[in-house]
Amino acid sequence: MSKTVLANVDGFTPCIDDITQKYGIVTSAVFGRMWRFCQGSNGICNASQAKIAKYLNVSRQTVLTHIKILVKDGYLEDRTPNKKNKPHTYADTGKASLLISLTASVNEVDSDGKLDVPEDSSKKPIKKQKEEDAKPTRPPAVDVYRSKARRYPDKATWKKIHDTVGSGDDDLSFWGEVVEGYILCGWNKLNINAMMDWYKRRKIPTTGNGATHAHATNGTTKRDDDHARRIEKAIASRSF
Repeated sequence: MSKTVLANVDGFTPCIDDITQKYGIVTSAVFGRMWRFCQGSNGICNASQAKIAKYLNVSRQTVLTHIKILVKDGYLEDRTPNKKNKPHTYADTGKASLLISLTASVNEVDSDGKLDVPEDSSKKPIKKQKEEDAKPTRPPAVDVYRSKARRYPDKATWKKIHDTVGSGDDDLSFWGEVVEGYILCGWNKLNINAMMDWYKRRKIPTTGNGATHAHATNGTTKRDDDHARRIEKAIASRSF
């Protein structure tokens, strides 16, 4: 199997999560160090076990033990299995794939105790990316609510709204009718739980006789005739 790695790596030895979880951090580090040696033009690792051990600050015997595991399970190929008392030649089989370009270094501290970070540091872009990743994804049902209520619901309710309504076109359309009908009744537009109750019952909110909702959380209000006709028309257009 040919290796499937394209990388420009300097000052960094990768530890692949799957290898770490299956064998432990030492096996993962041995593979990562040998993988780095395989990034040369010939695509193989000719480094001695002692050299690998020096890079990882472990014993040569430890390196040998974990190389045997990696060869046995197909992560590395020993191309010189019969060689004795000399460094073997190993190749990355491609079973563990990476596609990365990283440069790692230790920054110096200046005389004032401040960290001297190079101008081309990627710290700011990484921070910005983390901020973007941290932003919650807005469910489509929340956008439907926004279009009817002219405001967003509390973010704490977004997941519950999405779990209740889903993202199907018919479901979102009906959810919009529920939100609109609820608001037209003059009820509290922030009462998301009540709206979802109407949605689950597959009914468009209505007072039925034009009376105000007995449990409106912002006080009772009267529904004008235009709103009443609009709700009754919506009800008449659907069969339950």
